[in-house]
Amino acid sequence: MSRSYNRSSESLGNILHMEHVNLMIPDQAPAILFYVTGLGFTRDPFLMTGLDNMWINIGRSQIHLPRRDPSPQILRGRIGLVSPNLKATFQSLKMIKEPLSKTKFSFSRKKEFIDVSCPWGNQIRIHAPDEAFGNVEIGLPYVEFFVPSINGAHDAAEDHGISMYMEFGDSDTAKTNDILETAIANEVDGIAMTVWDDDAFDEIVCKAMDAGIPVVLHNIDDSQRGKGNWE
Repeated sequence: MSRSYNRSSESLGNILHMEHVNLMIPDQAPAILFYVTGLGFTRDPFLMTGLDNMWINIGRSQIHLPRRDPSPQILRGRIGLVSPNLKATFQSLKMIKEPLSKTKFSFSRKKEFIDVSCPWGNQIRIHAPDEAFGNVEIGLPYVEFFVPSINGAHDAAEDHGISMYMEFGDSDTAKTNDILETAIANEVDGIAMTVWDDDAFDEIVCKAMDAGIPVVLHNIDDSQRGKGNWE
């Protein structure tokens, strides 16, 4: 007999609070510039105040930054943060561009968020407060993991007797659109893809849906979800 779950009342399977994320770093100075001066958060003044570790306060959550020389820890994914004023954050990030120019630091302003790369290349997305994140003005609501899906996709296709073809766009929007155009012309039964640019694939996704081809977005979705693609 199958069980029915009420996901809204389950204590597991629904994250209520993201307590902290650990990222090992080789040097505290760039981290202070990035997390405190640039992003506008604070270093915990009471705990881990030495040179071997530092805790960054982000509302009720934290990012822990223990020192590991010489290799930093790179998260295979993206950290989502909420900041009360995206305009002020964007201006603060401009201030640290020159001091961090020899690192992997970068940032770009989108309509609904700011995408940022930390001095060691970890990906962070800064959101304004939104009802999607609950009653949060400053916080760490999620971590997305970019899990390689090719092995699981091949296994599932074999289990179900499905022919699967995988093409790589190499983060090139024009190349990816060409691949999708070919898939539509070949009248495939379905398309699974990632969306790393909110606007580059709107037209082609609509074209596939209009042709009766279901499109599944995985790993990286449009920041507006379905509304950003075809609704």
